[in-house]
Amino acid sequence: MDIREKIYTEIAERKGIGYPEDEEVAKRLSEADTQQLVQDMDQFYTTWFDIQEFQEENFDEERCDLEYIQESSFEIVCQALALKGDPNIIPYFLKYVPVDGRKRANHQVVMEDYNEQNLERCIVGAEYYGEAYIPVLLSHIHELVPDKMLWAGSFLYDTLYYDLSTFEKTHPLMRNLHLVKRDSFLQILDYSLERAIAREKRDDPELLEKLLQQIREGITKINCKDDPIIKIAYLRKQFLKLHAAD
Repeated sequence: MDIREKIYTEIAERKGIGYPEDEEVAKRLSEADTQQLVQDMDQFYTTWFDIQEFQEENFDEERCDLEYIQESSFEIVCQALALKGDPNIIPYFLKYVPVDGRKRANHQVVMEDYNEQNLERCIVGAEYYGEAYIPVLLSHIHELVPDKMLWAGSFLYDTLYYDLSTFEKTHPLMRNLHLVKRDSFLQILDYSLERAIAREKRDDPELLEKLLQQIREGITKINCKDDPIIKIAYLRKQFLKLHAAD
């Protein structure tokens, strides 16, 4: 019995393993072959979906344990793959990002908040990949357009924050904007800016007017403490400058 089989048997016997024990289990599992783990991840996800679908039609309490085993196994495999530190795994994770609106679509599992947060850490986890995740994410972020815009915007904003804080000396986001697909990336920027403006209009219209005036006057630089509207508007401006000749 190899390390994978031992761990999956352990997860099943314990009827799922959650935080914080999952971290130690994932660390052990990270020693397994990457391609085998990718296949396992997809299998656990597919079975998780199948059980959810069955439960909607014919709810069975006994199947709740089985569902949690698949959910737990999927998350531990994701974490094990991230722990390897290779950002090239990120495109595999993107296929599991939920569609906007918490609706079932294209054979997607309906995730809880903590599931989504764990998946997000595996995608924009600077603690796993350092700044090396950023060019990989930018090269694939168009795959989230148009039905996963909430997550595309969230991943981009997290990355912008890292660019202005953890990686302020190297600015890997700004340096790698040439890797994105222009139209899709502009859609993400516009969507994110519109959402930020709508939120501020609802919460603090007076502040919104000040921020919009600041944009009209021209933003020459930003820092991580700036309002999201200012940061996104600046990023959009720099992106359009880069692609002015396109």
